[in-house]
Amino acid sequence: MPDALRAIYTQTLARVPHLWERYLARRVEARAHLTLSHGDCYLSQFLCPRDDTAVPTYLVDFQGVCTDFAAIDLVHLFAAFWTGAQRREGNREEGALRQYHRALLAHGVTGYDWDMLVEDYRLALTAMIFYPVWDAVNGSRRAYWWPKMQRLTGAFADWQCMDFLYQ
Repeated sequence: MPDALRAIYTQTLARVPHLWERYLARRVEARAHLTLSHGDCYLSQFLCPRDDTAVPTYLVDFQGVCTDFAAIDLVHLFAAFWTGAQRREGNREEGALRQYHRALLAHGVTGYDWDMLVEDYRLALTAMIFYPVWDAVNGSRRAYWWPKMQRLTGAFADWQCMDFLYQ
């Protein structure tokens, strides 16, 4: 592992207790702004109609369903699969997050503003940079976990998660 990546992981691990104390404990203990989460969400797990009909879209494969921050599924969908260029193209990533936030509000979610979603996205990115490490240790091929690690740590940098860890 390159020294720069090793430094990201080392510094992030050292700050995990801070994340718990500053951001996670109050939310988890109060069960505030948590949702049903897929836990392993990929675009290939959506069944979408081919045309613009009233037929619903279905999410399948709830193998790891849990209660979590919704942003964990968003990081799975966006940062884990889009390169930095793809995330930035046409402001794709932020646009998708804003669309998600608008849908939450339109469906009656209250007390959850844009800044809270961004905070949750940064928390989820911080957690998910460790997923490729798990993949590698669990025996996945480098061709699978290495690009994922590059995409996630790139998003971690773009969203200034290291700064976030020290707030």
